[in-house]
Amino acid sequence: MAFPVGYPDEFLIGARPVYPGMAGPFGNPEESASSDGVSDTTAGTYQNKLTKITNVLPAGRYRVGWYAEGSNTADKKRCDMRVRANGIICGLVNVTQEKANEWQPNGGVYQFNLAIDAAVTMDIYWKQFDGGTARIRNVRLEIWRVN
Repeated sequence: MAFPVGYPDEFLIGARPVYPGMAGPFGNPEESASSDGVSDTTAGTYQNKLTKITNVLPAGRYRVGWYAEGSNTADKKRCDMRVRANGIICGLVNVTQEKANEWQPNGGVYQFNLAIDAAVTMDIYWKQFDGGTARIRNVRLEIWRVN
């Protein structure tokens, strides 16, 4: 991340720059959850890997970001992943690899309007589609306000 010349380090909080006079709701509030461990399934139905229920968020426009690595223990077999925010599918990925156990990174974002102050439930699921054992690891879910 590039920072404007002339702003000393005391204006940096965490990984986000904060400049004098900076105002507005962008990025605030934000919440996240993660699960790094490897999870396996031979099920052909979606299994839950991670769920995050936020605190009550003020009405506004939000962006959900997600990341996960998927693989399968068998050659040319799939690991399917599904990401939801308040029950709405906001990410759907089919990971097919040529060789067994090749981890493939996947990620995305989804933007939506939260009409009233409310908590948001985000979750990520995975399953095997056509055989083998589907695997998932290094899962991240995050939400932040964009206006």
